[in-house]
Amino acid sequence: MAMLTVGITSNLANGLGVPSRSLGILISVYTLTFAISGPIINTVLNKVHDQPVIITSFIIFTLGNLLAFFSKNLSMLVVSRLVTAIGAATLVVRLLNQAAIITHSGSILTTVYMGFSLANAIGLPLSTFAGEYLNWRYIFLIISVLSAIVTIIFGIDSDKLILTDNIAVTKKNNQALGQENTDESLKFISIIIITMLVLAANASFIAYLSPFSNKIGYSNRYLTISMLILGIGSLVGSKIGGSLGDKKKPQIFYQMALILFLGSAILMLCVARVNLIIFWIILFLWNATQWITGPLGVMLITKLTNKYRNTALSFNTTAQNLGASLGSFAGQMFLNTAAIQYLPIVSILFLGIALIILNASKLKLNQ
Repeated sequence: MAMLTVGITSNLANGLGVPSRSLGILISVYTLTFAISGPIINTVLNKVHDQPVIITSFIIFTLGNLLAFFSKNLSMLVVSRLVTAIGAATLVVRLLNQAAIITHSGSILTTVYMGFSLANAIGLPLSTFAGEYLNWRYIFLIISVLSAIVTIIFGIDSDKLILTDNIAVTKKNNQALGQENTDESLKFISIIIITMLVLAANASFIAYLSPFSNKIGYSNRYLTISMLILGIGSLVGSKIGGSLGDKKKPQIFYQMALILFLGSAILMLCVARVNLIIFWIILFLWNATQWITGPLGVMLITKLTNKYRNTALSFNTTAQNLGASLGSFAGQMFLNTAAIQYLPIVSILFLGIALIILNASKLKLNQ
């Protein structure tokens, strides 16, 4: 949902009468709000049962998209994205805490991440395609209608869908948090920072994919295909990352994925403009390697630490959104001073720092 506006950048820019590069704020606001509001709201509501929290979150999400439909300017659209992010964050963090209860293997974790990546694989190209024929407002209206339908269905069948009483899980987590371990905390912080940097590297480029593609000679008529390739890459990456999480020493595969992601960023900078096919191949590698790191990062938290196992997914999601916010902001700052064809440099810098932190942290599995 954070990257929804990427595929309709031109549509939004024309409709609102603003430059394409100024729309990065929509991603920054959404991801930053998501990252901050999710943990805070769920902490405040940790004694409230799942059903009312999830249904209320769906309603807020629906209203946020409806507000986007009625937005008359960029400021109003920014507010709508903020409201949408609050609903989505509360919903996702609560559901991820449920998922964490049964996440004991890479195969289960793959299922969780495949859900995220499937949303990218279907949602991004579909919204981009729709943006070629519909006014951008109707895309948000369609999302509002669909989310309202899901809310009704969930309200009817929620008793069957809720897995575990969140209050009981919260008590268990609070007991675990009392067992302080400095080494585990350092490992956890390292992985979370790396996750933020990886998503920053991704968002600093993907948020401006449409104007970047235009600049290096590829028109917007190919953007739907580019989004589809990104989606396929996320599916493949999630599957590989989940499978590698069950292997011995997943930190080695984590490092390899980061190196490959860095390599794809360098290729994007150097050879993406050669021809469209090469650009699409690099785009696939870009998203596949980035999505490999997601489930691997969560599995590292669960294997390297005891303290953060039950909250690994929700912490990881928060870090991802903070990183995406940082990345889209960094990309916009870069574009204020440099040409857009050099935008992958920002990603290269973020990934370089991530690799330095990974090597300095010397992550080792608990025996």
